[in-house]
Amino acid sequence: MATPVGAIVDDSDPAVRYSEGWLANTSVTVGPNGQIPLYNSLHVAQSNSDFSFSFNGSFVSVMGSMLPSSLPRWSCFIDGVELLSVSFTDGQEHLPLCSQSLGDGHHTITVLTNATQDSPFWLDYIQYDPSSSENTDDVDKVFNPGTAAVMVGKWTPLLPSGSGVMTRDKSSKVQVQFNGVSLTWLGVYNNNVSGPSTTATYTINGSNPVTFPVNNFASNSTPVMFDQIVFQTANYPRGLHNLEVTYEGDSHMAPLTLKSLIVQNITEPRSTPASSNTSSPSAIPSATISPSNSGSNHRPHASGPIAGGAVGGFLLLIITSLCLILWKRRKSKSGLEPFGSLNVIQPFNDTQYRTSDSCSSSPTNSKASGITIHTSPGLRGDLLLGKQQRINEVITSNLRLHIPSMVPSIPTTSSLSATSSRSPEVRMHEDSGLRLSQPEHANVIDIPPIYSPV
Repeated sequence: MATPVGAIVDDSDPAVRYSEGWLANTSVTVGPNGQIPLYNSLHVAQSNSDFSFSFNGSFVSVMGSMLPSSLPRWSCFIDGVELLSVSFTDGQEHLPLCSQSLGDGHHTITVLTNATQDSPFWLDYIQYDPSSSENTDDVDKVFNPGTAAVMVGKWTPLLPSGSGVMTRDKSSKVQVQFNGVSLTWLGVYNNNVSGPSTTATYTINGSNPVTFPVNNFASNSTPVMFDQIVFQTANYPRGLHNLEVTYEGDSHMAPLTLKSLIVQNITEPRSTPASSNTSSPSAIPSATISPSNSGSNHRPHASGPIAGGAVGGFLLLIITSLCLILWKRRKSKSGLEPFGSLNVIQPFNDTQYRTSDSCSSSPTNSKASGITIHTSPGLRGDLLLGKQQRINEVITSNLRLHIPSMVPSIPTTSSLSATSSRSPEVRMHEDSGLRLSQPEHANVIDIPPIYSPV
């Protein structure tokens, strides 16, 4: 196929960046004025909105649609510089809303619209001339029929010059070989060559013919309409295909016109080029339009602080409970410290011990006193020697503490030896029950029980 003369970016391409306020429709079979949008896709704005597109090239044109009853207002900017506004007296499909020749290089076009529900703004596609260094392998391309098509039959140039070719000769054909997935035929409606609607057919790779209508939507108010979609083929596997178009009308019918051909190379949206640099409306000095329904007005949820506070309170409660438990344990241990040296918890067994200390304050008289201590049942007999000594020390200290209060006058060693030939007998009781009376001359000293901590 011949060298392309331009590239096409559909409105559904992610390289086109929209503000808030746009609605996308990718299944439009008939446009707002009854004609076909490119690839059956349109973006519509019904409020103050904008879009932008960045490219490397030397020419750009924005194609859109307007309702004839109510035309919106819009402004176009190239690299922040406003272009002359284009005014239309009638609405139609595929209007060139902005067109500008540029120096070859990187550019950004931005369009702002003051659309409303009664005056909507439709974007169909953007056409631009890519730089020679631009990779256009996956770009939809525009071809001139004079170099890309083979004309069979009677075909004449359309006026004004360069606007395309036409035929009213029955069975005239056009043969085109293209490499892609589909082809779109663009024609011109001219009121000077109008006539009743007729039909034509196309075939792909020799398949069954597909019939499409041939119309002329030009009128006295809109005498010439350029870049109108006459038909679009179905999608085929990407590759080399042969198209043949046959006109079925005559000299009294609407002519079949051809201005350019668009070859679609991909059917899936392309990723946004890394080199694109989208301009925002704030970078345009005269831009006063802002999106009507912005999604940034929602207040952020405070779930993070709420969850943090709940977790913090729970941890504080656990720490407080642990501190309270530790404090109670420390307090209970401190209350048992006077008995810590006793270390006697289990009940005593029946065993007799002889203390190494006597009632006398002098330790040198312990053996001389020969006091025998009888314990009540319950003292353990298998205690180790260290525990025995500690218990003996406690018993001796209790003897020192309690004997004076319990016995008004304890006989001395000399008096005891005078009245009795044996040493006094000391009995330590395990409980505080009834004490049996002893004979008048009995040499017995009763010691109250010592209780171990529970």
